[in-house]
Amino acid sequence: MIKRYFSYAVMFIGLVVYANTMLSSVAEAAEVWLPESTYWLDSMKNEIPKENTFAPMWSSKSEIIDHSDGVFVDKEGQGKYFPREGKIPFATKKEEWIKVSNIGYYNNSNINMKMTFKTSKPAQDDSGQSIDDQLVNIVGIKNYLGTIYIHKSAESAKLTFEFFDDQDKPINVSGYWSFKNLIRGTRFQINKNWVDKIYSVSRSFVEDGAIRPVIIKVEENNEYLLIRSTEKRQDLVNGIESLQSQAVMTYTNQNKIEFTVKTESDTPYIDFGYSYTNKILPKIEYPAPVGKEQTVKSITKDSVINQEFSQYLPYQSVKNRTKEIGWEIDAQTVDSLVPGDWKVTNETGTDSIALFSITTTNGKTTIKAKDKSQNELYGHYFYFERKIDFSKIPIDETLLKDQEGGKYLDTTGTVVLNTGDDSRLKTTFKTSINFLAKVNYHYLDQETTKPIPNLPDTVKTEMSGLITHSYPSLNEEIIPEYTYLSTTPTNSADQLIQYTQEDVSFLYGKLSIKSKKISVPLGMDTTKFSQNQLKDAVESIKLGENEITNYEISILKAADTSMITNDKRSSKMTLKIKSTLEGKLIETYFDVLVEVNWGNSVVLGGSGTNVNQNIGESTFALTLHEDSNQKPYLTGSYGNMTVDKDTPLDKNNEGDSPYYQVTYLDMNKKASGVENATEVYSQPLASTDVFLNASNQSTPFEMLEQFKQKVTESNGQLSVNYDDVIGIYVTPKLQQAMYTNDQGPLQPLKDLPNQQTVFYKITKSGFVPLNLDHLASKNVSIVSKETESKANYDAHYTKAGIEEYFNIPTNNAEYKKIIGQGFKTYPKLNLAVNEESTGHIYIAEQLSETNDKYLKYSYEVVFRGIGPDIQFEKIEALNFGTPEIKSQQQEIHQKNTEWQLNIRDNRLNKTAWEIQARITQPFQAKVGDTINELKGAMLKLKDNSKTIFLNQKMQKIYVKDSPETSNIIQWKGSDGMYLSVPPGKIKKDLSYQTEVEFLLSVGP
Repeated sequence: MIKRYFSYAVMFIGLVVYANTMLSSVAEAAEVWLPESTYWLDSMKNEIPKENTFAPMWSSKSEIIDHSDGVFVDKEGQGKYFPREGKIPFATKKEEWIKVSNIGYYNNSNINMKMTFKTSKPAQDDSGQSIDDQLVNIVGIKNYLGTIYIHKSAESAKLTFEFFDDQDKPINVSGYWSFKNLIRGTRFQINKNWVDKIYSVSRSFVEDGAIRPVIIKVEENNEYLLIRSTEKRQDLVNGIESLQSQAVMTYTNQNKIEFTVKTESDTPYIDFGYSYTNKILPKIEYPAPVGKEQTVKSITKDSVINQEFSQYLPYQSVKNRTKEIGWEIDAQTVDSLVPGDWKVTNETGTDSIALFSITTTNGKTTIKAKDKSQNELYGHYFYFERKIDFSKIPIDETLLKDQEGGKYLDTTGTVVLNTGDDSRLKTTFKTSINFLAKVNYHYLDQETTKPIPNLPDTVKTEMSGLITHSYPSLNEEIIPEYTYLSTTPTNSADQLIQYTQEDVSFLYGKLSIKSKKISVPLGMDTTKFSQNQLKDAVESIKLGENEITNYEISILKAADTSMITNDKRSSKMTLKIKSTLEGKLIETYFDVLVEVNWGNSVVLGGSGTNVNQNIGESTFALTLHEDSNQKPYLTGSYGNMTVDKDTPLDKNNEGDSPYYQVTYLDMNKKASGVENATEVYSQPLASTDVFLNASNQSTPFEMLEQFKQKVTESNGQLSVNYDDVIGIYVTPKLQQAMYTNDQGPLQPLKDLPNQQTVFYKITKSGFVPLNLDHLASKNVSIVSKETESKANYDAHYTKAGIEEYFNIPTNNAEYKKIIGQGFKTYPKLNLAVNEESTGHIYIAEQLSETNDKYLKYSYEVVFRGIGPDIQFEKIEALNFGTPEIKSQQQEIHQKNTEWQLNIRDNRLNKTAWEIQARITQPFQAKVGDTINELKGAMLKLKDNSKTIFLNQKMQKIYVKDSPETSNIIQWKGSDGMYLSVPPGKIKKDLSYQTEVEFLLSVGP
């Protein structure tokens, strides 16, 4: 008996209530014996319902999970008056609390409990000094769970017991709460809200032939029940175990139990104990078993998979132990699982299998209590569990469900509690097992046993599988500069997966590979390299001290040859080798540096870049290559510029006119002979007439993509022929450069008139610029007479030669292949003197001496007419035939009726002119040295009614007021020239003649 303490012993579940820390503040009502209360039930006649059987109990899984700083957990068992295990001292200066886990199981959740205690005054000695440091206040755990002792100097205390689920969230439970050893000196104030019923013996209870009535009184008001006892412990039969001082309260769906306890002023001490074994008087209905639902997310070699249910068998007094207790279990499993035997432990972890008999038939198990009278059966939680192992039969994947990122199998069972009457309480239990496994693959250097660094992204380091299935199929990976040697475990391919995480190690040997840089032209397809070309890039291959010389080599990854390499930009190709060494396969791949140069390329700039300078960036390049059959082809690339999807070729020009155009001429499809020459042009063409077309707003990326689309079916290559022609038009000047055998850049248009277009002939030695469109034409002076017909123009071009029409460089032998090819369009006919007119003339260039293919190109040429300004065309002789000798006067008409005068007036601005005529001498006939004059003979012109006699003095014979370029003067009919001969003057056999002189005069 401890005289300086009063104690509060509390157990089980409670409702939220508020109680004043000083009981005197509550208005009192009439006090009655407990059996007279409306809350009372006779514990000898009434059972506590199975719905109210939850009772907190310390188990082997229980532990302290948190506490306030005034709870001295480290001083457990060191209390001044109760130095026992499970009793922890605490202070009383402020509210203190302690939280413990796993004190029961309710609604498929483990229950945690928080115990809070707040005294009205700190514990102190007679002088008012705190005595907390003397460890005089105790809270109980383990066998003393819920028992609280507080020094009587604190006067009263408010006690709260709160319940939480296994996620530490508040939970409502239903159960019973025992007030045992209620003796004089202690008074409880209990909120009526959480109390359902109060069980105790009656006032007429008989024990051992004597009346031993309940000694508890209750006072009820609107909010509280005030409970006290009328007797001292030493006055009771059986003392602390007396049934007269016990009251059990039931509650339903409460989160906390809360009440206030106070020492009585007229009592020198309080000694309130608690039944640590939870032995109470009322008979309690058996609750249903509780099936455990658990999820096994991960399985390791230390994992234990089980099926489990629990059963609380409440304390029954000896005379209440009348029912048989047994369970029927049906928990079938799949072939991939092997269930073990059922095991039984109580809340302390003690093996309790001896209390039960267990039989299993056809997968169904019956468990029975061997002796229903045994004390060890009652007031305990029992945990029934059986272990589950994996068999070697693979799980049927169709039985698994996708859940939380895994593949789960639900193993379920039912359990029925039989208690010897019609009551059959049934529940289910479930264990969900995740069969999804991850197999981690480790790639180790056999010599160092360390992971190989910088594994390629393609190497799989993890694969998914299923427990009980074989390892997922994965062949050893090829790792650069390493070769596979062995696997650990060696028989992994034949093993079954046992755990959620499995590990396989591949061991590799480090190869020493020396290689040298390869130089290739821009855009080259390195996959076309021959075995010899590839082996030339390898200097040596060793595994340890063993050199490997006999091996197959191939290209695993081609080099990126779309850009020129330099100090800041590199390229490489990946080579794979395969060989054997001492019967072991050697297989790996490695990188070889590739130097990308210009080779034979035509390069274009853009956005003002001068590609003829080594620092200038190109936006597009065409490079010439030759395949293994010596067949040429072209590739497209950026050149020395990085990928640009945004910057237009001409960022200063928002128009959509052509910026680049590339024309391809397949000369094999063109006719032969200079007369069938193919015409080319230096100006932009319709986009449908060119191979590539880029506008001002096109980007380099779009230019290259256009090329790729054109050659999609030919692996990115434009197949061409030698002597074919590529024409490139560029709007701005200085935007083409040419490389030959990586030498350059050469400006093909330098110092030439055409600064925009170049036609390149494709040859074995590279691109050769053609010259036909790079001549400077001359202004051609042509006699006006030679412009009177197209034939005359043709004749002039043929006779004069192209040297008279163009400035032909003399220092380039290629110009010798250029010849004239006639007119495309003629200038004006009948050019006047100093009059100019343009025409277009063709020149042609032969592509090769070995073929007869030509290109032709037209130039605009200015023609200027030259003198004379005006002139007689050739005048035919006047012929009067052989007249007869007659005796009379004769008028003889000239014999040529078509005789005419032709005046060509080449003046640009024509004015009137006239013709005069005279004879230079009389008609004469010369015989030897003798001159015979035809005396009296006269030449005269008849013009309509007018007759003009010509003598040796000029006379006007014709006037032209509105002349044309060609002016024909002709007399018809009886008009024209006549010879008048006197009679008998003509001598036989003599030929007479004279000269007529015509004078053309321009007026005035």
